[in-house]
Amino acid sequence: VVYLNLTRSKIVTRLLSRVFCSHCNISYNLVMNPTRVLGICDECSNKDFYVRKDDTEDIIQKRLSEHNRQTKPLIGFYQKNHDYISINTDGTVQNVNTIINKFIDKIIKEQMFYIR
Repeated sequence: VVYLNLTRSKIVTRLLSRVFCSHCNISYNLVMNPTRVLGICDECSNKDFYVRKDDTEDIIQKRLSEHNRQTKPLIGFYQKNHDYISINTDGTVQNVNTIINKFIDKIIKEQMFYIR
């Protein structure tokens, strides 16, 4: 099990910074993953973007509270009973992918050991 971990404040900041192309619906993050040319969609060259109606701080905080309420018991279960890793996703996408791939490779190697 791979648990992607990020502080609540950073989750809120990331969600409040996301926009979507009104033509092709590609998502961008104004802070972490902006368009290559400011205000122009990389995919379709559209210049019109929108923000989801539920991307307000109040709604995001409610969604996070509900998410935490539902997942907290599962996290404890998986930590005790399965291969589990919690990854701080504050780093780059490439760094997080590297950590995930190493974890998966480790599990695969362990499974291959048991098969032999």
